[in-house]
Amino acid sequence: MKISEVLICIALFILVSIATAECFIVFNRNYKNTVTKIIDVQKIITFDCMLRERVEKIEMPYWKNKERIYEKERLALLELNTEKDFAIVSVEKVINMEDELVGVVIVWKYKDDVFETKERL
Repeated sequence: MKISEVLICIALFILVSIATAECFIVFNRNYKNTVTKIIDVQKIITFDCMLRERVEKIEMPYWKNKERIYEKERLALLELNTEKDFAIVSVEKVINMEDELVGVVIVWKYKDDVFETKERL
């Protein structure tokens, strides 16, 4: 073998090694981001499910004043004990064509993201 062939082979080996190392570094960086995103999504889904279950438990008999029940439950939802990353911003009512209360919309934050949970009563 000539010396020029050896130098070209060494150069190619070094380039392939650098590319492989760079791919490995990028993979590790993205893997850590993926794991944190998965944990965040699990927390978001769990909190949303907890809110929906809480709204499902609200009973509104037709003979009682729905506005009073809504106000009481709205205050209870706003004062709900949550983790430090979660914050309930607002609780709004959903009204149908006949001006009847049929559901609630809960606006909440997780870190910097804002979410809406809409649930029928």
